Amino acid sequence: QFSEAKRIYKDLIKDNPYDIKAKIGYIQTKFLLKEITIIGLESEYKSLLKLYPDHFGVLFNLGEVISWQGRYEEAIIYLKKASYIFPNNPDIFRRLAEVSKLGKDHDLAISYYEQVLERKPDDIGSRFNITDLKSKFGLNLYYGTRESQSAFSVDKLNVIGTNLSYRLSPEFTLNTGVEHIEVEGLRDQIISVGGIYDLGRGLKLSGKYSFIPNREFYFRQSTELGFTK
Repeated sequence: QFSEAKRIYKDLIKDNPYDIKAKIGYIQTKFLLKEITIIGLESEYKSLLKLYPDHFGVLFNLGEVISWQGRYEEAIIYLKKASYIFPNNPDIFRRLAEVSKLGKDHDLAISYYEQVLERKPDDIGSRFNITDLKSKFGLNLYYGTRESQSAFSVDKLNVIGTNLSYRLSPEFTLNTGVEHIEVEGLRDQIISVGGIYDLGRGLKLSGKYSFIPNREFYFRQSTELGFTK
């Protein structure tokens, strides 16, 4: 499918060397076919940018490709230039907000989400993100079942829990929680405290210390440390 699309785009470029949409489609299919790396894709877009410095698709796609590589501040430069071409399009400002959030610039992300609402007042997602970014505290209530595996058996735990989080910085969030657990007539609590540090590019370092205050229930205390996405 992608090979056929690439052939069609190539023929369109041959018939009209100035067909910018065909050129964009051609390099995208080359990337999807793994004929070029993401670095090669960025290079192709930068070459197009020299020929078409004010083309929305080139600017927006270049910003996207750069953001995929974790260079968020640089990506915002190109996405912002794209927003000048279509200043009333809320989707562009939403993407600017998302990239700013990934780059840990929460104030800038809030500003862009507010610009989304100026253009689309009923955008619930932007309102939610603004509230989330402005609030340092978070509360999560949950219930359900969880499997616990020991050396001799696998038990299904009934769990009711609460988790309170506090964002100390854009990178670090502190968590504390209490879980009420029940299995085979036994009831107890697990109290935990931990944190998550955002290392960037979707990778997070997490740690948690848990203990059971009342009695032996699989463990008296435990420590967890690891990486998550």
